[in-house]
Amino acid sequence: MGLELQWPILATGSLATLLSAWFFAFSIRSRSARSGLAFALPCLVVGAAIASRNALGPSARLALTSLVLLFAFKVAALLLHPRDELRTGPWLGKLAYLLAWPGIDARPFLAARVPFVEDGRRFGFGMVRLFVGVGGFLLLAGLAPNFSFGWLAIAAILLAVHLGFSDALTEVARAFGWKVRPLFDAPWRSTSLLDFWSRRWNRPFVEMNRIFFTPFLTRTVGVRGAIFGTFLISGILHELAISYPAGAGWGGPLAYFALQGLLVLIERRLPFRGPLWVAAVVLGPLPLLFHQAFRAAIIVPFVQWTHDRLIAIGVERAVSILIIGLGVAQLLVLLASFQVPGRLRWREELPRLGPFNQKLMWTYGSFIVFTIVAWGVLTLVLRDDILHGTRAGVAISTVICLFWGFRLVTDAFYFRTEDWPRGPFMQIGHILLNCLFTFVFLGYALILSLHLLRLI
Repeated sequence: MGLELQWPILATGSLATLLSAWFFAFSIRSRSARSGLAFALPCLVVGAAIASRNALGPSARLALTSLVLLFAFKVAALLLHPRDELRTGPWLGKLAYLLAWPGIDARPFLAARVPFVEDGRRFGFGMVRLFVGVGGFLLLAGLAPNFSFGWLAIAAILLAVHLGFSDALTEVARAFGWKVRPLFDAPWRSTSLLDFWSRRWNRPFVEMNRIFFTPFLTRTVGVRGAIFGTFLISGILHELAISYPAGAGWGGPLAYFALQGLLVLIERRLPFRGPLWVAAVVLGPLPLLFHQAFRAAIIVPFVQWTHDRLIAIGVERAVSILIIGLGVAQLLVLLASFQVPGRLRWREELPRLGPFNQKLMWTYGSFIVFTIVAWGVLTLVLRDDILHGTRAGVAISTVICLFWGFRLVTDAFYFRTEDWPRGPFMQIGHILLNCLFTFVFLGYALILSLHLLRLI
């Protein structure tokens, strides 16, 4: 049986075991049995990883020690949760926690939902970072796979997933009424290493330590020992997620987190504080964490695989499909535009204005709708010009890109939370519109970048 067939079977079997344990979480009454199963599940996954290390390829090992192990800790967290609260919690919340949310703490999904009070700004910025990260990665893959691109590819992935998608997902979860905390909370604003590691970076690890390790370590070795111990545990888990898939580089991730734990304990005695100090300490030793073996076994092959897929599709064909998507996306904006008069109650609100101001509102609204229709139609009609970078194509792409860019800037810095009408529909609709605006803006920006780099 080949590697390509073995690892999906193993991953499917592991997930089936975890899903079975999830259902056991609702039926097992004994607290000690629940606790025993909770701590056995992650150990079972680690044992399976060790036993199958020679039978699986790097990508399969990565899936086993990241995705499957994450599910194990999530189910284990449910088992440690009071059974009565687990049984009475809403099913939608429990399914969202298990299948869509990467965090470990299930409490926000088991509690009563709360009103959404944000303005979608986190979602908008998250989507910008997501698209920039994905676009940057595709640019790297399109240029040519090169080992020197390993670090740039890691930066693009971190930007897209950790700083982009996670913020968008947080905002969507809050829009549904789940009071979750950000998975990655503006880490560039960290004032200390303790602030960075305990509050702003990778909350799933923080929650996992709080639920499974910190109470025991605190009772055993005290608070300072528990802090250093959790960093060592993080180092071991990152060895499983980085060195194990690569099959080499052992000791680097553990050394990285041991150094971070040591510096967290002594930083109060040092004169260095602030974001620059945090950036230097976190980024400087990164070669220990994402070592050469990991980049060679996981990152560079991923870039190579993406490059091969792009070559198979063809850059020109892919951009042509993107242009059609951009034209259709702008016409979809009209679905929201046509609802503005009714949803914003113009019939009740506009009579408060004078006759001339009322006419101006309808005139401005009509011209905006006409402009959006024009952008969509021109994009579809001038697809070949945009694709081949003629003067007309570049000009229309630039104007449309600036149009939607200014629209995003206006939403981010001019509109306020209290400006938007209340109600779940308007707030979720606002989020979806931001997503659509971001896609259109960055789509045209990507096309212009490809022309600038002469890749199409």
